[in-house]
Amino acid sequence: GMDGITLGRDIQSGKPDSAPRMIMMSSMTRQDLPETAGKSGFAALLHKPVQPQGLKKVMCSLIAHKHHEPVGSLPPEKKGDKRFDLRKARILLVEDNQVNQQVAILMLKKLGLRADTAANGREALDALGSLPYDLVLMDVQMPVMDGLETTRVIRRGYREIRPDIPIIAMTAHAMESDRKKCLAAGMDDYISKPVNYNTLAELLVKWLPFHRTETD
Repeated sequence: GMDGITLGRDIQSGKPDSAPRMIMMSSMTRQDLPETAGKSGFAALLHKPVQPQGLKKVMCSLIAHKHHEPVGSLPPEKKGDKRFDLRKARILLVEDNQVNQQVAILMLKKLGLRADTAANGREALDALGSLPYDLVLMDVQMPVMDGLETTRVIRRGYREIRPDIPIIAMTAHAMESDRKKCLAAGMDDYISKPVNYNTLAELLVKWLPFHRTETD
């Protein structure tokens, strides 16, 4: 038979960029095992017996980086720019699917950003009315109140919410007609699901209020 390390090496030796992400599961506790697993092409190592929460956490992390993007931070600032630190930004993630929510939070965490969450438009309005957020990542299809209706309410002016807050739509539909619906509702931009790490980073740099000066 062939052991897992040898199999991993064989898979990686073909086309590393197109090889599937692999998780090693082992009952061995050798100190060099994490390094050996990494060199053999494994993206993560789980020790047996595998716990469901541990497996879920690792899989969410791998899904967030499924395109082999390097785990990094937001693009460097241009010289002469007086930007406020993007990592201080307050982001609201509005998403009813818990797995999608966790994947997005992991991506934001890799970028050095934190986010509060809301499961529907009604919760989003409550959150936005209680704290000064800098940007909203808004799922389009949700129960109670969907992303389009929530955006319309915000743009019309609702309670203490900033009516011009940047809102990025997250949609599973990448059709031109869907994009137009998002923009017509008042959303500033959109990102297709499954969310791509690099695309998300670019949109955050584009829409977060990084032109604030130090005296603002």
